[in-house]
Amino acid sequence: MIEKINISIQFQDSDALHAGQLTTVAGKNYFKYDAKFLKTGLNLSPVKLKFDDSIQPCPAAPFDNLLGVFNDSLPDGRGKLIVDRSVL
Repeated sequence: MIEKINISIQFQDSDALHAGQLTTVAGKNYFKYDAKFLKTGLNLSPVKLKFDDSIQPCPAAPFDNLLGVFNDSLPDGRGKLIVDRSVL
């Protein structure tokens, strides 16, 4: 099964910019910048992401098969505990 998430970034008082797509194939995540977004010159993760239109695999560690820039937007340990308790 292939799952896709569109990644956008929005600054205050501006429209959201489509930055790229995060895709999961057989449990492995990949990211690809949108060609139009590359023209902005804004690299979401200059240390870990090549700023080009290649399909880039997300490392297994240290962020659970995600790039840090995306993992950072997810709930931390306390947030996960709250979500787990609210679902039950």
